[in-house]
Amino acid sequence: MNPVLWTAAISILLGISVFGEDNSWSRLEDWPQLPKDWKLSKVSGVASDFRGRIYVGHRDTHPILYFAVSGKFLGTLGEKEIPPSVYYDLRTAMERRPWVHGLHVDPRDNLWVTDVGRHVVMKFNPEGKLLLTLGTPGERDETPSTFSQPTHAVVGRSGNVYVADGYGNSRVVKFSAQGEYLLTWGKKGSQQGELHTPHALALDSDENVYVADRSNDRIQAFDSEGKFWQVWTGLHSVDSLFITKEGSCLREWDWTTSFWRWI
Repeated sequence: MNPVLWTAAISILLGISVFGEDNSWSRLEDWPQLPKDWKLSKVSGVASDFRGRIYVGHRDTHPILYFAVSGKFLGTLGEKEIPPSVYYDLRTAMERRPWVHGLHVDPRDNLWVTDVGRHVVMKFNPEGKLLLTLGTPGERDETPSTFSQPTHAVVGRSGNVYVADGYGNSRVVKFSAQGEYLLTWGKKGSQQGELHTPHALALDSDENVYVADRSNDRIQAFDSEGKFWQVWTGLHSVDSLFITKEGSCLREWDWTTSFWRWI
């Protein structure tokens, strides 16, 4: 998938304008083309597969939609597997709805969906069949078999799965391709190797793990075994990041304009 199209899709769905260095990007007004009377509500994730399909996660009926690059509506998945739940922002209960948080497509075109309300990560094949669930639905804890409001999951070329466990906990959890627990790293804090709201993950070609350490206003990088590697500071509320062959991109909140910006 062309990273420019992928980024453009994100900007369209989140209602922002994003431009390249030469200011050549523009909004596609008719993207996406939803069925009659359908609306997007609280879009929380976008991902693209190798077939050119773009998945959109939102928090309403039909929680996962997918489209052609042109914006043509192609279908839905996850209605039964992602039921409404109550999400807790650690202060108060919020409304009951499907609490999709992060989306990721792995090298084999499987879609990984994070359900922050039910504390699970789900793996779907391209046909929408649920293949694997990590975590225990409806249970919050900090064990090999439970999460507390996980935010994102990514899969490396090895097949290993990395989960940002995310709001309730402050750690990264690694699993095998078969879903077997391997290791955990991180705890709540601001020192090197500590995390506060690990919100999104990205992997490079060596399977180093980059963590959007959102409440610490930085990105930390670790090797695949959780050993600290390096850190980028001076950012603000880093929300998401991705890595392309051309380089890395990340998104942070600009409080002066109240928009996400790409840096």
